[in-house]
Amino acid sequence: MLLRLILKRYLHRWKFLTVVFAGMLLSSTTMSGSIMYFDSLRDIALDFELSKISSEKLDVNVSSSEKPLMGEKYIILKDDIEDTLANPLSKYSNQNFYGTKTSTFLPIEWGKTGEEMEKGATSRLASLCNSSQQISENSVVDICKRYYFSFFEDADKEELINFEKTTSNTDENSIGIYIAKDIAKLFKISAGEKLEIEAYWDEPNPIVNVTVLGFFSLSENESFNNFYSNNFMQEDSSFIFANFIIKDIN
Repeated sequence: MLLRLILKRYLHRWKFLTVVFAGMLLSSTTMSGSIMYFDSLRDIALDFELSKISSEKLDVNVSSSEKPLMGEKYIILKDDIEDTLANPLSKYSNQNFYGTKTSTFLPIEWGKTGEEMEKGATSRLASLCNSSQQISENSVVDICKRYYFSFFEDADKEELINFEKTTSNTDENSIGIYIAKDIAKLFKISAGEKLEIEAYWDEPNPIVNVTVLGFFSLSENESFNNFYSNNFMQEDSSFIFANFIIKDIN
């Protein structure tokens, strides 16, 4: 009986309910139209701003602080950047560069100093490192050396990097890399030499075997050279870094 009275009361006021429903529908429609309108304004504003800047003066740099630990993750990040940025801006750009680099690796000598310390701690000997002085003297103390790996997609195919291969890697347990000649001279590293380096972070198997296949140098592509120098060159007041470029990832 009570339910019947409630229904009768509300049905008696059906005009009021219709107004409320119509108002809600109108509000939703207006909001949807506003979203589409603002999206259009955003696209127009982007077109207008980009049209004022020549392609030679505009570089878009996108980086991820997450270090890919496997090839699949690199592909996921690359595809995400392409879908959300590179493809929408394809009509404005004529060159896209993709690269990735690892965290720091330490020389094996790091663990042979006789000092008991955890990884990441500052060694008493390392605190004496001075990169400027070592470069001027053309000699680097082993404890002051640091390494990292990098990879650039289609670098050889697009002639972005010149690779001078002088030896082959016959060791399946080592990674073939290329190093800049000036750094190789500073570190006293020769082509064909095999090195052992250790991951800066804790790993079950922290040691990595490296074979120096040859040397690399940047080509004359100014855009790529700027991309490389701004994102892949590491400088420090204490340590000197060697970039180990991996040419191919199978």
